[in-house]
Amino acid sequence: MRYVRITDLVYILVSTIGAIVSNFVPVSDYSAYKYLSIILLFETISFLIANKKRSGSLVDFSTVFMLLVLLFNFGQVFLLGWFPSFLVNKTVVLTYFSIQEAFDACVWMNYTYVIIGAFILLNNQPQKVKINITDKGIIPENHEYLLRKCYYLICMTLPIKLFVDINYLVRSFLVGFEYGKSWLNSFPNFVTTIGNFSMIGFAFLIVLHRNSPRKQLKTFIVAAVYLFVLMLSGRRSENVAYLCVMLILLLLSRNEYTQKKLRLKHILLLVPFGYFVLLFLYTVVRIRGESAFSVSNFFDSMQYYHVHDNILIEQIREYGQTGYTAISVLTRWLPDYNPSYGTSYIYGISSVFPNIGGLMGELTEASNFGLTLARTDGVLNSMYRNIGGSVLGEFFFNFGKIGALFAAGILGTVIGKTNTRVISYIRCDAYNLIYTIPVMFSTIYWIRDYFGDTIRDIVWGVLFCYILLYIKTDKRGRI
Repeated sequence: MRYVRITDLVYILVSTIGAIVSNFVPVSDYSAYKYLSIILLFETISFLIANKKRSGSLVDFSTVFMLLVLLFNFGQVFLLGWFPSFLVNKTVVLTYFSIQEAFDACVWMNYTYVIIGAFILLNNQPQKVKINITDKGIIPENHEYLLRKCYYLICMTLPIKLFVDINYLVRSFLVGFEYGKSWLNSFPNFVTTIGNFSMIGFAFLIVLHRNSPRKQLKTFIVAAVYLFVLMLSGRRSENVAYLCVMLILLLLSRNEYTQKKLRLKHILLLVPFGYFVLLFLYTVVRIRGESAFSVSNFFDSMQYYHVHDNILIEQIREYGQTGYTAISVLTRWLPDYNPSYGTSYIYGISSVFPNIGGLMGELTEASNFGLTLARTDGVLNSMYRNIGGSVLGEFFFNFGKIGALFAAGILGTVIGKTNTRVISYIRCDAYNLIYTIPVMFSTIYWIRDYFGDTIRDIVWGVLFCYILLYIKTDKRGRI
């Protein structure tokens, strides 16, 4: 049964007022973005407060998703509004449009942002379950069975991932990022996807070790170090998504096990770690165009950028470029072309199936709305054509302005229900938690990716986990 809290009403009221006010902001120069950024800030803070009341945690899947949507789509709104002096001779994609059209596009993007948040709150209702903690911690009846299955998952898929990742790393380090990326794109997707299931195993293992904090932390550190090594080669986005989900599960499971709420002081302890991650990722971007890689050069570069560059500003600028895709759809595509009426989603389903005879590959390529934008004259600015995916941009491309608002409601419902299940499963029985992990991974990555990749990873991941748990084994692991 859905219920509405006072904090939900506050979020709706603040967001509604913000949406109305944004239509009356005078748009003559970049200072208009300051007013829009203030509106976005109040919306986000009110959402975080309302979500905290519902889930009981400052950090969960819903909050991370909303914060990443804000960063990737509106990062440059904050920079142009508050820190224009930092942006001299920098790539700021918002400046590739007229101030009025870019501002109007951001207002529509904000509408979808608000609706996603509202539907998350309406569907985020974890059950309040009193946990029976024994002297050995939270150990459900099927704990050993789930541990065994989790180890099977990792042992079956990690060798595949190691093969793919080592080949990619060697090519990227010795020849260059573009060569490694080209090799990876030519490698069969279904093999890479199966290898990535090992990350589901590590994420699940983090929760299963909730009664042993040291084992849990060691598992997280091992997985995080592996992901950081992969990011050295230039592959950031999907690995950051894996890292985010693992961190969410680590914090949530520890919160429930210790029965202590995750407070602001605990969040502040993550600030040094967060800064290191930002500096690390910034360095990866700056040096990945070099023809060869060396560890000493990388860490020397990290030290240099730490001293000479404003890392926070630079990262907000870098990640905020994702908003360019949605703005291009709103200002360059929709005025001259009709929405695709869902064709990129329909074609995107083809990515779930093997590319036999090349047909599925053609349909998957047709679902990539970014390619459509790039191949249509006059849509993308000649100064910035290497765009990526965007969940908001894909909404507008498929359904237009009004239809995108309904799509945002559906996405918010999925996020809210997923968050509910994640917290509920952690609180009582982790058996079904494994099915939510592929959804979390893929949906976070979808913020700057395409539906085809998202649906493939979700369907294959859930199906693989179902088969794994369905096959019964004895205590020795025999079928």
